[in-house]
Amino acid sequence: MLRSGRFALPITLLLWIAFTGLLPAAADDGIPDNCEQHGTYQRVNLFPRYEFQNSRFVLVDWSTGENVLVLEEGLAADSFWIIGWSPDCRYLTAAVYASRDYVVWDTVNGGRVGSVPHARAIDWSPDSGFALVQSDAGAYLWNFAANVQTRITTVFDDITNRNLSGHRWDMAAGTVTVTLVNGQIFRFDLTTGQEAPIPPLNYDGSSPPLLAINGQELTCQAVGSTRLIPTFLPDERRVVLLSNKEVVQTLLENVDATYFESSGWSPDCRYLAFALGNQRVTDTYVWNIAENRRVGVFPDAHIIPHPISWGPAGDVLLIETRSGAYLWQMAGDVKILLTKGVSVDNYSYWSRAAIHNFLSMEWDTARGQLLAVPVAADNGVAAYDLHTGQQVGFFGVGNRRGPVRFSRLGDTDWLLVYSTGPYNRPDPRYGIAIWNQATGISYQLPYYGRPYMRLGSGDVAISPDSRYLVQVVDAYRSSTLYVWDLQHITSSGAPAYRHFLPHRGYSIHFVDATTIDMGSGYSRWNIITGERIAASPLITPGDAAPVAVSVANSPGEFSRSYRSTSDTCPYPDGAYYRPLTPYFDPASRRLALVDSAGAEVVILQSSFIDTPDSFQWSPTCHYLLAEVGMFPGHWSSPVNTVVWDTVTGDMVQVLERGVSLRWSPLTDSALIIYGWYSGLWHIPQAPIQIESLGSPSGRTYWDYGRDQILVGGYGGVRAFDMTTGALRQIYTHPNEGPTRFVFSDDRSLIAVYTDSGSFGYEYGGLTVWNLNTLENFPIDVNGRADEVQFSPDNRYLVIRGVVLRVWDLQNLPELYYDRQPIYRLPIPNGMKWQFVDQTIIEVRYLDYVRYWDISTGEQVTR
Repeated sequence: MLRSGRFALPITLLLWIAFTGLLPAAADDGIPDNCEQHGTYQRVNLFPRYEFQNSRFVLVDWSTGENVLVLEEGLAADSFWIIGWSPDCRYLTAAVYASRDYVVWDTVNGGRVGSVPHARAIDWSPDSGFALVQSDAGAYLWNFAANVQTRITTVFDDITNRNLSGHRWDMAAGTVTVTLVNGQIFRFDLTTGQEAPIPPLNYDGSSPPLLAINGQELTCQAVGSTRLIPTFLPDERRVVLLSNKEVVQTLLENVDATYFESSGWSPDCRYLAFALGNQRVTDTYVWNIAENRRVGVFPDAHIIPHPISWGPAGDVLLIETRSGAYLWQMAGDVKILLTKGVSVDNYSYWSRAAIHNFLSMEWDTARGQLLAVPVAADNGVAAYDLHTGQQVGFFGVGNRRGPVRFSRLGDTDWLLVYSTGPYNRPDPRYGIAIWNQATGISYQLPYYGRPYMRLGSGDVAISPDSRYLVQVVDAYRSSTLYVWDLQHITSSGAPAYRHFLPHRGYSIHFVDATTIDMGSGYSRWNIITGERIAASPLITPGDAAPVAVSVANSPGEFSRSYRSTSDTCPYPDGAYYRPLTPYFDPASRRLALVDSAGAEVVILQSSFIDTPDSFQWSPTCHYLLAEVGMFPGHWSSPVNTVVWDTVTGDMVQVLERGVSLRWSPLTDSALIIYGWYSGLWHIPQAPIQIESLGSPSGRTYWDYGRDQILVGGYGGVRAFDMTTGALRQIYTHPNEGPTRFVFSDDRSLIAVYTDSGSFGYEYGGLTVWNLNTLENFPIDVNGRADEVQFSPDNRYLVIRGVVLRVWDLQNLPELYYDRQPIYRLPIPNGMKWQFVDQTIIEVRYLDYVRYWDISTGEQVTR
């Protein structure tokens, strides 16, 4: 069987290639078909093709369909999956056979280089000369120049199916440092494959930094048993570092204190800051862990420990105090006063960082500066030199007041500085300016305010040549794009161009000097002309239709919903996408699809009494739908839904009702919800009536890999066959209330539940189902279930309500009522939280940031 998946050519496309010999145009789509690494050997026209009928693997020129290079003859595979290319585009990896052997071919000289049986992952060195391959038998370091594979470990994790949890290439030193799944760290020589010694301090920002303490290689980051945890032992009156619950280093002895809090590590783990004292007054200590000596102390923090922020290199510390903000240089224990301005918030339990000398700040690593908005001068951004502490620049908004906020415009010298009003929203009474840090040039800009206006890095951008500045301002269903030509800006600061765009709510970025993207390739526009750039050439009636998207192995997506009265198809990735707009002429009763110049490209069949309304497109852009008040010959309903084929112009269907649709994201299929009628509609076929959904409360998920549609409703989640509409399964939970559902990261588990707090039920019901085996187990969720998440490895279930509750799904009691959370973490409602690895979560609210280990219920330091 020929198999493919999300990272391979879709199977229907492979079959089409096999019969036609042609391939679609190459694109930077993230799919490892043609090499998109822009490496030395990149050839964008070459695609790999496995010819199952000829048992061979070849490279094909997509423009001609001809075989360019035969990589291997006589390759009789029952499974074939493209994995990816090396960074220089020379080597190509595929998983072959059902055993998933990783095979590497040389696409320059042709021929197989070698293979690793039962492999799981491959990670290339930056120069493509080496690779780490993880497999069931262990991890291998592969030297391609010598074509030698060295097994570096046999450690294997049954949950993650990996040997390694991290790695770092050091090409200058000729080594690679790996972190095993059990937390151990080793370094290997790339040429010999032999283990190499680890330097006492090893950090470049790409892997966990290591400290040599009492003969152990330890780190302050969360990587298993090697993690260092600062702790105060009150009975022993000393501050220590723990690793795996054992004391590895004593920092302070004979300590008379009742309060201790770790303030955080420097990025390279060399320095540790902590607050020590009592509940009313604490001192901030900085300790050099590598040398086990005290750097210095900043005394007298009242009630709240001093807020701190480490510089990106870990050699400077910003500390905010009641007497001002200080830049603390670790070498020599030098403290430099930057500003005396201070703001003290009212103390509350959840607001620890209540002292402010700066309203906002950012480390400028390229210039060795700190950019910050001082409390004492809140109408601009001050720049401080990290070596001298001197103010070397100020980027303001003129004589208008703040407080201001700022953001960098991409990877450029330009800063956006703008005043804010209530709730940090831009205020027309204040100012907006852009500054060039390198030249000192600035422009004051007028304010264009609407209810949906925002300002930030995604709403304002500058062209790569620094000539054009663009700002998007959202309205109800569209956006206005303001464009300034910075080489010819007027004294009034008015924009040179102003365009109306039919989308809103998407960030913008430049793709070349005059072209912007809205969203991630959602639509492209020329900022000079205001014209949309077509994703594909126009297709006129009579042209061959494009190949439809295959969804056979797609993991699944939630439903799309879009409705527009005067827009082009909003799905530029659709197989039939064209930048055409429906237009109805009431005088001639003529309905057509017109281009940007107003020319009628496709004439749609129509003979309406009323004007068509509420146009919407199918996800492939093949079909156009509209609601029509009256239609000759169909009088049973005052509103009808009409469907046209936008390639031929034919009217293909009329439904005698107006419908609410939940579209498949990838195909021309939808769920129909009309009162108590529910149907599955594969346009242009007639709808198939399915079990009534009533008014489904949950989202709709199109599970392409299992060929089913999941819909949340009362009492559970219903699964319908994606082809026939037959009811396959109801994923229930111990409650009859409205149901929500969430997936695990790999989409193998689904939690269906009732939010008891929102819907008024005494007990919230939740059941975890395995979508592959249909095994399930209910959990007694006694309390609010506002948010439910699985840990990345599917082991833990986390529910946020009044507190954060954690269940270990691998160690649940047999009885339903005994399945209580293993931990309740004090994370109040309203705080943002997320997983940062398998067991660590980050909790954030304004300046409050904490890390918790859900496997132990302990707060940890990162």
